[in-house]
Amino acid sequence: MKDHNMNEVKGKSNDRVRLMKIKSRGG
Repeated sequence: MKDHNMNEVKGKSNDRVRLMKIKSRGG
C-alpha cells in the first residue's frame, strides 16, 4: 500500500515536471 502511494506521488510530480519543461521550452 505504501509503495503504491509513493508511485502515485512520483507519477504526479513527473507530470508536473513535464509540464514545466514544456512551458519553459515554449516560453
